[in-house]
Amino acid sequence: MSVHASAANLAWHDGGLVTLHGPGDLGAPFAAAVPAGIAARLQPGALVERRDGALNIGGLTLSVGGAEVVDAAMPRAGAGISAGALLAAAARTGRSSAIRAGLGHEACAAVAEGLALDDPALLLRGARGLIGLGPGLTPAGDDCLVGVLAMMHRARPAGLVAAPGVRTGMAALLTRTTAVAAEFLRHAIQGLFAEPLLALATADTEDGAHAAARRLCRRGATSGADTLAGIALALAGLGRGRDEPSPGGMGSAA
Repeated sequence: MSVHASAANLAWHDGGLVTLHGPGDLGAPFAAAVPAGIAARLQPGALVERRDGALNIGGLTLSVGGAEVVDAAMPRAGAGISAGALLAAAARTGRSSAIRAGLGHEACAAVAEGLALDDPALLLRGARGLIGLGPGLTPAGDDCLVGVLAMMHRARPAGLVAAPGVRTGMAALLTRTTAVAAEFLRHAIQGLFAEPLLALATADTEDGAHAAARRLCRRGATSGADTLAGIALALAGLGRGRDEPSPGGMGSAA
């Protein structure tokens, strides 16, 4: 188990992670919101045991009975604002992301081209360049790719993101990054995302999209901005591949 200022990451029995953080929207599709201050009381390396509907973590017991379960799946595009309006919200709200320059420039270009051409090889080339790019628990390149995958699941759930070769190819790259970032990407490949990202992707008004984008942008030092950069990147690439989707939907599935 690793412990940070506002969250604790538990190594789960299946090899994945479970993140505990304070009250509020779930910051990860593998997270659980617990009472304020709980995460800070946990000690790194503490043994985690599951007993009769409760977790015992280094002597601290957390009951999970009656917990509200949140659906972290990205819904297919339906009612909501147009892709163009969502792109505008992401582009105008996000702080400048360094991922679109320097080492990330060619990777981002490959991702956009892969989405425009429905080319899995180009998409995976871009993903290879992004995964693990940057410092921190979730490098900027990984956050960007989470945003890309969110829009792929939202706009074209039967397209490249559903191709077995793309899923296995991306999964094979996860050893290149941190455990936390790999867990975000592992869930994103399956179409599962944090609540702030779901709120933005499913906003049904332009004002709602701008508000959700601002909330997402405030997450982490640069994680929110880099995720917004990925959203903008994906929407631009998808928009080049076909006519601009109509309001209320992001186009039919490929």
